[in-house]
Amino acid sequence: MNFFHKTARRKFRIHDTSIVIHEYRSAIHNTYGMVKDLQREERNYNLDRIMFEAGDIIVDIGANVGVVSIYLAKCFPFTTVYAYEPVPDNYRHLTMNIAANGVTNIKPFNRAVTADGRDITINVSFDNSGGATAWAPKADDIKYDQIPSTTVDTILTENRISKCKLLKIDCEGGEYEALLHARKLSRVEYLSGEFHTNSFLTSKGYTPKRLLAHLTKSIRAEKIKYHECGMAE
Repeated sequence: MNFFHKTARRKFRIHDTSIVIHEYRSAIHNTYGMVKDLQREERNYNLDRIMFEAGDIIVDIGANVGVVSIYLAKCFPFTTVYAYEPVPDNYRHLTMNIAANGVTNIKPFNRAVTADGRDITINVSFDNSGGATAWAPKADDIKYDQIPSTTVDTILTENRISKCKLLKIDCEGGEYEALLHARKLSRVEYLSGEFHTNSFLTSKGYTPKRLLAHLTKSIRAEKIKYHECGMAE
């Protein structure tokens, strides 16, 4: 095991909440970036606009190593977080971090989220574990084949979620097929995340404008918070 594959342990403070995160040393800067986004709530998530109550459900699509899921679980221990992360190494760190933080209200799943629940191939960079994507066909750092997936509708149905207080999504281009094919979005009250762009996504007709138009058919526009983000070609 070389330096780039060694796991580092870091402690972060986000507002009044401390979290412990294990991540590969070569990718720890990615974790710092996610922490900064939560510290600057206006960037991606605007969590302070949401009044969480006992029994609320949160779904985290693209949980990565668990920064957002763990932060929410610690801030709102009376909620349940369903965390979906497809990349095996990220998922391993996610489960390590759930245990390290002593949270019991996160349910992790080693799954991608797609339109139809098919197996997919994901490209992962050594130095950006959060940039794992099936939507940058030229990326060639590491390829994980036959990654199992589920769908948004299946998540809501199988977990008996009649109301999802917050759907957080950051899945590097996968948000388009996952959300455009979802038919149960009326169960979602708030949506926060990143809408990605690159030439490949655009060639498929996947644009933030199209996605937002679809979402606002089911979710009130003022309850959708997103950041447009360019990604690898």
